[in-house]
Amino acid sequence: MLKHLPEKEHIIFLCICVSYFSFALLAHPFPSFLVFDNLKFYFQILIPYLIPFVFIFWAAKSIIFLMENRSEGFIGLSRCWGQLRTDYLSKDCLVRFLMVFPLIPFFNFSYSSLKQTIPILQAQTIDLHLHEIDLFLHGGTLPWDLLQPLFGYPYITKTIDILYLCWGSLFLYTLFWMVFTRRRYLRFQFFLSLIFSWIIIGNILARVLASAGPCYFAKMVQTIPDPYVPMLSYLKSVPGLMAVRIQDALWQSQVAGNFMPLGGISAMPSMHVSIAVLMALVFFRVNVFLGILLTIFAATIQIGSVHLGWHYAIDGYTSALATVAIWWAVKKAIDRFCPGSLP
Repeated sequence: MLKHLPEKEHIIFLCICVSYFSFALLAHPFPSFLVFDNLKFYFQILIPYLIPFVFIFWAAKSIIFLMENRSEGFIGLSRCWGQLRTDYLSKDCLVRFLMVFPLIPFFNFSYSSLKQTIPILQAQTIDLHLHEIDLFLHGGTLPWDLLQPLFGYPYITKTIDILYLCWGSLFLYTLFWMVFTRRRYLRFQFFLSLIFSWIIIGNILARVLASAGPCYFAKMVQTIPDPYVPMLSYLKSVPGLMAVRIQDALWQSQVAGNFMPLGGISAMPSMHVSIAVLMALVFFRVNVFLGILLTIFAATIQIGSVHLGWHYAIDGYTSALATVAIWWAVKKAIDRFCPGSLP
């Protein structure tokens, strides 16, 4: 019976999540129906991804087995699937899943609710300073202007727009993989790094460095002419761009004071870049080729965040450095306080 009890790292995740959720409720008290509706929304996002993930995971494991055991051929798949059932459909795996998976919507709700308490409209943002830093770092030229000759074609912009949206799916599949994986050390490091990235980068730094982003620059800064007019004109000229639609919806929600799932406006630092970098770090621990692919994806997200008007370039640079620092600090903490206890 004892071997099926939750592993100690899951107790840590539970304690952090409960504390985070409680703080979010205290910081921004919501009607109970609103909390329930938002949690339901996040569960409804996660569950449809679960079955495709199981299929992809099972298929990937089978393909890898066939590549490594060519002499057995398809007959060997029965042995492969038997091992998969033992490894991933066991009571231990079920306990692991039930300890982590249900926490994700509560954590998402907490992050999103705290993000929406950032006083973008009521306080002085640092958008002008971030704009000036971008100019300084890029030789007096806006990063968007530097990228436009390379990526300023509607079909390329639409591709980047799609990849920017695909970030969410890739992140969810990485989450599921980390929930199911038997690599306890990597799982512990990933989830702790993810938790501290959301809290430190996505909530604390986002509040201290409150900013809206280039797409909202004219609404935040009235002391200089809007330097992002060409960017906005180009983006609006590309038909069907989801970035423009979402930016408009987020602003309308912010002005109306409506709380919405996945809502809130915050440019500095970029959580899209942070999570993309974190995924690259995770995949590098498994396979160098996958790590390189995810690094290219992280670079694409950085480029897309600027090209689509979401972020100043410095937002992504800061996030990437902070995420690597958190990943390193978590590893050091695990090695110090749990030496040799996690395989």
